[in-house]
Amino acid sequence: MSKFKAKTYIITYQIEDHSEVQEHTVKAFSEKNITLPLEEEVKRRFKKKCNIIAVSESKTN
Repeated sequence: MSKFKAKTYIITYQIEDHSEVQEHTVKAFSEKNITLPLEEEVKRRFKKKCNIIAVSESKTN
């Protein structure tokens, strides 16, 4: 049985109507659907849309 190791991903995003670009780090087994919790949190807290700029795998885990 193979064991999966969680990878660290860096999500670069910008909140609608904000000028600064921010980064969020998340650990996950795959890149699939990892931006959804961030997008929902931004919508809940700021009542704004979260524009995902990039998702990249961190070189250091």
